[in-house]
Amino acid sequence: MLAIADIIGYLGSVIIISTYALKTLNRLGEVDYSKWNVIGGFFMIIPAVYHQALPNAITAFFWAVISVILVLKSQNKG
Repeated sequence: MLAIADIIGYLGSVIIISTYALKTLNRLGEVDYSKWNVIGGFFMIIPAVYHQALPNAITAFFWAVISVILVLKSQNKG
């Protein structure tokens, strides 16, 4: 049986992959793409920490943090 952390991680993967596809197809703006990456990135941290997969947790953390920075920069421009 899957742990709740794993389900959250799968959801994070779906969010990141689907938003990347939408961005590539020009169906999603840069700011929305970054906002969804924040959510997906933080969702990916949960199973990485749960399973003590530190490299994955670090990658997901910085993925989310970089996305937060991009969202904040875009808000300061507008």
